[in-house]
Amino acid sequence: KDSPLVAEFLSSLTNPFLGVLLGTVITAIIQSSSVTVSILLLMAQQGLMELPICFYIILGCNIGACMSALLASLNGNKNAKRAALIHLFFNIIGTIIIFLILTFAGDLVLYLLQTISGPEPGRCVANAHSFFKIFQVIVLFPFAKLIVKATYLVVPGEDKKTDDSEYQLM
Repeated sequence: KDSPLVAEFLSSLTNPFLGVLLGTVITAIIQSSSVTVSILLLMAQQGLMELPICFYIILGCNIGACMSALLASLNGNKNAKRAALIHLFFNIIGTIIIFLILTFAGDLVLYLLQTISGPEPGRCVANAHSFFKIFQVIVLFPFAKLIVKATYLVVPGEDKKTDDSEYQLM
């Protein structure tokens, strides 16, 4: 808030794609979507960011949160890689769906969230994060088997079996 350059950049941010990218990069660096959303919540509360762009940054936070799982899976077996990819695919697909909803019905989403949250922008950001994740689970749960199958296309084959292979990460 005290840095005019940062405050000006954040208040002028209106591009939804840039918002998703910013949320992804910051969360990938911090490795915690909760921390990124908390920072975003405070910035919205202080009037540094408008709520619509906050929603897109939250979507990016969901994708950026996959980075730690992806990094951890690099030395893992094929199932570890698939598990990380399931997390990534789930968040990318959910982000695309919510991004489209925000693009075509953003005013309605904003109105509903403000009605539920009251006049506090910070509460609206927190509720948006929760509702987006709940919405993703409801919409994507029926497609869980397809998402798992998609990971077998990206990481083909089976792990080599050993006596303890079920209990090893590598």
